[in-house]
Amino acid sequence: MTQSGKSLRLSGMTIGLGINSVDYYKKTAYGPTYETDISDAQVKKQGKAIANQVIKRLRQRRSLKNIPIIIALYKQASDDSLVGGNFFAYSMNDDGETKVAKWDKINQKNYVFPLQSDKKGPSQNDADSFDNFKSEIQGFFPNLSGVTAQAQYTDGSLSGMNISITTQFYSQTEIISFTQYIQNAAQRYLPANAPIDITVSSTEGIQSFLSRKQNEKKFSAHIFNSY
Repeated sequence: MTQSGKSLRLSGMTIGLGINSVDYYKKTAYGPTYETDISDAQVKKQGKAIANQVIKRLRQRRSLKNIPIIIALYKQASDDSLVGGNFFAYSMNDDGETKVAKWDKINQKNYVFPLQSDKKGPSQNDADSFDNFKSEIQGFFPNLSGVTAQAQYTDGSLSGMNISITTQFYSQTEIISFTQYIQNAAQRYLPANAPIDITVSSTEGIQSFLSRKQNEKKFSAHIFNSY
C-alpha cells in the first residue's frame, strides 16, 4: 500500500499457491482413504497452469490491472510429513501482464533432525552438530520427553532451524536452570551463521524461548512466568 493524499492505494500484491503432492480420495462415501503420489513434474505443471488462471482473473479487476503481482508456488507436504512443504518457484509479473512470462526457481528443502537412519540430509556436519547438542542436554537432563528440530536449506545451505524441546519440569527454578544450560550448549554445538529458534515447552505450555539471529554469536533467552 502507498499513501496517496489522505487515502491508501494498492501498489503491489503477492500470492502464494499451495499445490498438493498427494491426492487423497475415497472410493465410497464412508470407505477408507486412498492416496496417490503426484509427481514433481505434475505439481509444477498444475501450479503454473493455475497461476495463469489466477493472474488473468485478477487483472479483470480495475484496481489490479496495473500493479506488479508476485506469484509463488508451494508444494504441500503429505498429511503424515513432519517437515511441511516448500516453495519451489516464483514469478514477478509487471503492470498489466495477464500471463506468467518467466518462472524463477526456488531451491528450498526442509528436514527433521535427528535424521532417520534411511534419510540423508544436505549437511552431515549440521546433523552431527544437532545430535551432539541433543546428547549434551539429554545427558544432563535425562528425563526430557523429546528434542527435535526442523531445518530449512536454501540452495544447499542452512537458512534456519527451529528446535522443539519438551520437558517434564514444572518448577520455575528447574526451568531457569535448564534454559541457562541450553543457552550454553546451543552456543557450543549448534551450527553458526544461521538463525536458530529454540522453544522449550511442557504439557502446560511454553516455558522458555531462545533465539539467535543470523551472524550473531550468542543466544538471547526469555523465561515465561508460571502461576
